[in-house]
Amino acid sequence: MLLKACGLLPGVHIRSSIQRLDELGIRERCGDVDVFFENFRDKKTLDGTPKCYVCRDGDRVVLSIRGTADIFDALTDVLCEAVPFLNGEAHSGMLKAADRCLAATEASILEALDAAPKKCDLIITGHSMGGGCALLLSMRLDELRRRHDAKGPGSRLADRLYRGQHHIRCVAFSPPPVATVSCRASRRCSLHSFCRGEDVVPSLSLRSVANLLRSLDVLDASLEVGRRARLVALDAVKTDAVDEVRMKLGAQLSRLRDDFHGDDHPARLVVPGGLVRLGQEHHVFDDKPPVIRVRDASVSDHTLMSVDASIEALAEHYVVD
Repeated sequence: MLLKACGLLPGVHIRSSIQRLDELGIRERCGDVDVFFENFRDKKTLDGTPKCYVCRDGDRVVLSIRGTADIFDALTDVLCEAVPFLNGEAHSGMLKAADRCLAATEASILEALDAAPKKCDLIITGHSMGGGCALLLSMRLDELRRRHDAKGPGSRLADRLYRGQHHIRCVAFSPPPVATVSCRASRRCSLHSFCRGEDVVPSLSLRSVANLLRSLDVLDASLEVGRRARLVALDAVKTDAVDEVRMKLGAQLSRLRDDFHGDDHPARLVVPGGLVRLGQEHHVFDDKPPVIRVRDASVSDHTLMSVDASIEALAEHYVVD
């Protein structure tokens, strides 16, 4: 159901036209589900509330949050300062979006829980920026559930989740780093994040971009003009050129690697709970501080088509209910 709700199940494809992102389109992609909320064509969401929908399928209630339209908007969205959150800090823009999404969907999620079996789970999911919002929204609800005196948006839902002993399960696809490592969820809130191969978005934060720019600046200053021109001519792929650069810049590269994990400004944001990178033959769990590595597939691996391909490969080996 979760993969269907994201439009990632094999044979189920998301259409680019926003006209299909309505209740009829959701039913077309997800099958016979009960839709309780959708705001894809609601002009009032221009205040920054993410496009999303709430549905119920059997014993699952799902909140699915759409991501940013393209990779270039994603780059703009991730370059935000961090603000206090739980016991650490979180991405300011996505935290605001998560709180607005929670306020907009709380009543509908409660209605869906009323229509579901008693022991149902709340699944919160999304892709790209939607995945980042899903992670923060899940952690926000978990925090409110532990504070029995909580007031304001999300408090009624948190109380219902606490009294009904419902699990919060977040599954994020290709999310950016959104919180510091000190922000942790309880055992009744599971966080699972996945991306494809060399997807760069889970490594994009204000800190990692600043580190990359600083590194490029140091390396550029260390190369003579003649050598830079030679590398451009050789496309920096021939062994002799690469070895020459490594010999000349070995000390600088070593120092830069140490600087990657220096002071804590900008905030060192990570993907909460770690990240599984899906490969063609094997998968890697990545819980290290994000460092941008530029690869041929850094952008293409972030697209829904690429994620869909990885999900199709997984679906051949696992049963999806």
